[in-house]
Amino acid sequence: MSGTDEEIAQEPIRSVGLALPMLLFCTVLALFLVAISTNPTTGGPKTVLLLLTLFFALIIQVSYQFILFSQLLLGRQIKRGLSITISVLLAFGAVFLLGLHTLNQLSLMDVALVVTLISLISFYISRRF
Repeated sequence: MSGTDEEIAQEPIRSVGLALPMLLFCTVLALFLVAISTNPTTGGPKTVLLLLTLFFALIIQVSYQFILFSQLLLGRQIKRGLSITISVLLAFGAVFLLGLHTLNQLSLMDVALVVTLISLISFYISRRF
């Protein structure tokens, strides 16, 4: 055996820790390539949906990294499932607002409703889990 049981047990954690920045880089690269290679005005709904999906993935990853970083700073542990759920919730709200802006339907009332809804759901999830 090349390492102790503790070193072997820590190996998946290290590989996941390296995979997150690489996934973030790949998402940014894909978003950049799609934004440069397509014209949103002539691309149609497929292009818009692809861009919204890539933005959704990007916001999930950035918010998850922010949650992990804040855990290190505060010294407080949050369950991985709760961190992912909060990241998805934040990404959903941001992409929903971006979609409304794309359709020229975004107003101050919509922003207030989405922020209120996300705050209530986040509070419920944090108390539930």
